[in-house]
Amino acid sequence: MNDRIRLKLSMLPDSPGCYLMKQEDRIIYVGKAVNLRSRVHSYFRSQVHTPKVAALVGRIDDFDTMLCASNLEALMLESNLIKLHKPYYNILLKDDKRYPYIRINLDEPFPRLTIARKMEDDSARYFGPYIGANAIRQVMDLLRRALPLRTCNLKLPLARPIRPCINYDIGQCLGPCAHKCTNEEYREVVDRVLSFLRGRYQPVLDQLQQDMADAARRLQFERAAELRDCIRDVRGLMEQQNAQQTNLAEQDIIALAQDGLDAMAQVLYVRGGKLLGGDAFALPREGNESPEEVLSAFVVQYYAQRQPAREVVLQAAEDAFTLESWLRQRKEGAVTLTIPRRGDKRALVLTAQHNAQDALQKRNAHQRVQEERTTGAVKELAQALGLGFVPRRIEGFDISNTQGNLSVASMVVFIDGQPAKKEYRHFRIKTVEGANDFASMNEVLGRRFRRTMTKNEVERWPMPDLVLVDGGPE
Repeated sequence: MNDRIRLKLSMLPDSPGCYLMKQEDRIIYVGKAVNLRSRVHSYFRSQVHTPKVAALVGRIDDFDTMLCASNLEALMLESNLIKLHKPYYNILLKDDKRYPYIRINLDEPFPRLTIARKMEDDSARYFGPYIGANAIRQVMDLLRRALPLRTCNLKLPLARPIRPCINYDIGQCLGPCAHKCTNEEYREVVDRVLSFLRGRYQPVLDQLQQDMADAARRLQFERAAELRDCIRDVRGLMEQQNAQQTNLAEQDIIALAQDGLDAMAQVLYVRGGKLLGGDAFALPREGNESPEEVLSAFVVQYYAQRQPAREVVLQAAEDAFTLESWLRQRKEGAVTLTIPRRGDKRALVLTAQHNAQDALQKRNAHQRVQEERTTGAVKELAQALGLGFVPRRIEGFDISNTQGNLSVASMVVFIDGQPAKKEYRHFRIKTVEGANDFASMNEVLGRRFRRTMTKNEVERWPMPDLVLVDGGPE
């Protein structure tokens, strides 16, 4: 493990999300985890791995994480990222199997629920995607029991009513084919179904819980257990899935994290309804400013160099109307600026804010480590040497030769504790014969300080605060 990996491992949160293993800035593996800290740490612990994992770990020189609101969201994001980046160590399926959706066509006089594997560009409404067609069918059965929509393929309304099927007799259809309900009555049930599919499913759960309690009172324990399992499945199925939406959206989700000193802006990219990744941008000295002011200024600078998405979803903004007008001029097309207060878009903003907070914490930790290794180390050196000041420019010299011949010297330079490699120099020893490091050092230091004394400002070298030399007279 390198220092970058050690630092990131120490900052991993106990949160669901995806991790992207990298080699030389190229993504070689994408995975998901219920707990990122535990899962990512497992790769770098001393244990026996399978040959594939061992080969992967041996090539990792960096990794990134994306935090999610739930394990299901992490699963969807993992699928999107694998399809986008095609990492070498991931299993790449060729059949492009898709998770199923629930489809309802509101243009039909009496709409019905169907299962679709792919969203089409039509007027129908799609909900999902969901994990497992069997679970969807089970929930659709529950919906028919609580909110009875038709399941038949008849083209309604019929000119003449027909005898209703058994679903009407058992209370799982309103019988529009037999003119047993009006269009308005049916639409009322459709609206309740749509409300359920959007996530407002508490009324249906309340009814199922009441049915379960009634079954238990009647000592119908098998029926009560079935309803209990159905309630559990409904709750699991309707978990919010922000990693993939059903409207083929093109969105940029922007949120902010602040710590009182600095700030971090996070941009998440949604393309074709899929969350495909994001970037974090450090905003120094913006930690105490209002989020509205910081985000408005960030949006202008960010989109000055790039085209905005069709919809920009912001955590907050000053004068949103003017900002939206500017974005439209910048894109030369339609742009919608949204500041959500609730719903799916608000959940996406919270996910972006969570990632921004995580990036800010990692940046601060990295800066602390850098400070400890640079300016902090220089201060400790000054104390160890008894200096009354902290040296800013430090130069180190060493002599090398090949069996007493071809002597050369090197000069390394550190400024504020960091290597200034453009200042490094090599010297070929000119006046000393044989292996005489002391005399060679005398020559090199003389040549170096004459550079400081020169009158030519272009060729003049700055005076060091501290000089370190290797060796001395025997």
